[in-house]
Amino acid sequence: MLRIDPHDTAATPLWMIVMSILLVVLRIGFMAYDEAHKQPYSELIKWQANLPTTATITGKPLLYYFDTAWSNACRDFEHDSFQNTDIVSTINDKFVPIRITDIAVEKGKNPREIQDLETKYGITQFPSLVIALPDGTWVSEFDGFTKHRGLQRYFSRQIDLLSFKAGCEAFAQGKFDQAQILLGQFMAKGATDNTDHFLFASVRRYACLKYLGKDDEAKACLDAAFKVANKESAWPSAFIKYLAGKGTYEEVAKENDPTVHGTLAILSYADHKEDECAKHLETVLSNKFYRSYFEYRAARYMLSQLPARLRQPLEQKYGY
Repeated sequence: MLRIDPHDTAATPLWMIVMSILLVVLRIGFMAYDEAHKQPYSELIKWQANLPTTATITGKPLLYYFDTAWSNACRDFEHDSFQNTDIVSTINDKFVPIRITDIAVEKGKNPREIQDLETKYGITQFPSLVIALPDGTWVSEFDGFTKHRGLQRYFSRQIDLLSFKAGCEAFAQGKFDQAQILLGQFMAKGATDNTDHFLFASVRRYACLKYLGKDDEAKACLDAAFKVANKESAWPSAFIKYLAGKGTYEEVAKENDPTVHGTLAILSYADHKEDECAKHLETVLSNKFYRSYFEYRAARYMLSQLPARLRQPLEQKYGY
């Protein structure tokens, strides 16, 4: 039996020992209760069926979660991240979440729709997250297990860039009015954290505004870009300085960069200089390396706007 000397001032009172034991027991009990009654992550996150109309109606980007039943990394990832209230709120508020479970190991192969998605987004490991625009256009990918703090940082960066990437995709499709609005929304956030993206957004938005005949807005866009570019050496700072009348054509054209010639093609078209537009388009279209660039795809659109005498020779030459 535990004995306490009442004259020993260093002894711990019996009631404190008993209370400490009770608190430990209560804490263990509450933890066991919480674990037993914790909602499965599938109930916390509002997973949707893979229906494109869902994202089209809401206008939210897609968030694909690719997992497997046999992967311990997937279960650890779900337990850590998909139980976190901040992560759950971000996913439910900002995305249309879609869960895709690979069953190739169990069934020998995946259903066609699952295999098509994994091929489209290049999924090679589990777990994987893919952010896509509402039309399914790939934006970014996060592979492998990470703690919830790392995932939250990833979401924060990608959410900040969504208007930029959506604007660039609209630009590539020749939807210049939609593009300038989205790129303008991105630019309104400033260049503090994403200087390179800010400068590229500026060039593309400037070209869109000139194409649309919104010259005053185009000048304001270029002025804002020049203030940033004047302090930077990274590309496309030199091109922005040239557009602002602070550089020479030779300085920016020597690399045959698609940003230069794609932009100048749009500006030439806006100035009704169709022959000059065609020359810039050919510079972009002639290099297969550029085919993944937004400017290359925008050049394809601009080619369709040229009169037949200029369009057809280029279509025949490059197989369009």
